[in-house]
Amino acid sequence: MQGQILMNLYSNKPANFDHPITTVWLEALSGGYTHLAKLEPKLAIIMSHSLFSICSESVLSKNCDVVQSTLVALEEFCVSNIQPGLDEYEDEIKKRQSIPLVKAIAVVRHMLKLTYQSVWDVVLQVIGSLFQNLSTEHIYLIEPLISPIFVIRDAPNFENNSLFTSTAGHLVKLTGPKTTSKSFSFTR
Repeated sequence: MQGQILMNLYSNKPANFDHPITTVWLEALSGGYTHLAKLEPKLAIIMSHSLFSICSESVLSKNCDVVQSTLVALEEFCVSNIQPGLDEYEDEIKKRQSIPLVKAIAVVRHMLKLTYQSVWDVVLQVIGSLFQNLSTEHIYLIEPLISPIFVIRDAPNFENNSLFTSTAGHLVKLTGPKTTSKSFSFTR
């Protein structure tokens, strides 16, 4: 039932230029996922790609309230949905199999392209939240994000050094210093 409500929200997405309604819509979507995590955590992970895809569009809004609501929706998903959802995939994770969250992580990886440079601060905050809500057994899920995070640091006009440092810190805490430092230098 909760999944159907979320699908109805998706089918009634407001126009991109309707900022006040988009902000409220994103808040409703976020609340729906938080509730879904309590009732059907596996379904929340299955539907995560839809949330991340919609948010990858919304984050490019010229309206700061929409961008902020997008950040809150994605961070709230990471906090309330990831652990309960991944608990439902325990067997697949032990075998290092692909699970639906991989599609959402692919969207986040896409958000590390230059098209999103103006909102990399938001993307880095979401990635940091993602890293904080995973455990070492989930490292294989985020491996596609590791290289692009370090690549954007060297992008022209990169101005998010403190957020990069924070996100890299969460990565080191999750993967360990040896794993992270084997591939990338932390100095610029």
